[in-house]
Amino acid sequence: YSHKLVGNTWVNADDVGVGNSVKDAAVFSSQLISAYGAGMRVTTDGSSWSAVATGADALAVMNDRLHRAVVPNNVYTTLVWPAAWSGAIQVGDSSYPITSLTAVEQLLVVGRQDGIMATDSEGVTFPLSPELRFQASSNIATVKASDVFNTDLYFRTLTGLIQLSPESGGKTRVGLDMLASPD
Repeated sequence: YSHKLVGNTWVNADDVGVGNSVKDAAVFSSQLISAYGAGMRVTTDGSSWSAVATGADALAVMNDRLHRAVVPNNVYTTLVWPAAWSGAIQVGDSSYPITSLTAVEQLLVVGRQDGIMATDSEGVTFPLSPELRFQASSNIATVKASDVFNTDLYFRTLTGLIQLSPESGGKTRVGLDMLASPD
């Protein structure tokens, strides 16, 4: 199901079908889109939903483009939803699947079971955390275990959170107590 908050209660907003589970969601062109692997569901009002038979495991919006990931390692982009998808950009090898997409500044950050990679505006991909490949697992950068906070990207690994700062170019391992600032 997709759920929405009504008052103080979560209620079912959409049923994606038996055996399916919503994997990610994004807002694009005044529409809420939920991805559930085999397809997507879309709504403009949160009440009536339509099916789109295009597979998606993760979604992100950056620079007026909708990006979708399809496991194991393909990323597509469009300016015109729900049609006109680009050809597949392969991010990493297919032995470690994509688990999340997050837009940070001008990079599409791709969470994978073997760490974090990024794709620039020309589709060139590069690793941001090659040292994590030795501990590859489904717990690294899982869906929505990566997010942007104060312009920095945070993602989880087996041993804690990693902070990537586009401003300084730094990579830091942080604890949850370090996320709050006395400022």
